[in-house]
Amino acid sequence: MQSTRAWRPVDVHIQVDPNLSVRRAHKIATQVEQAVSRSLDGLASVVVHVEPKGEEDERDG
Repeated sequence: MQSTRAWRPVDVHIQVDPNLSVRRAHKIATQVEQAVSRSLDGLASVVVHVEPKGEEDERDG
């Protein structure tokens, strides 16, 4: 039986405390990636982008 579910790319941006270590920020990103992938039954290629909290606001304006 062939599955009718489609694979999908997912791009996620998260904001973290800018004082976190790279190691901790990476761990959080990995946890988010795994949670999103599980919620989509593994039918997604999940990429998580980590930004320091508040940086996006500065770029917008």
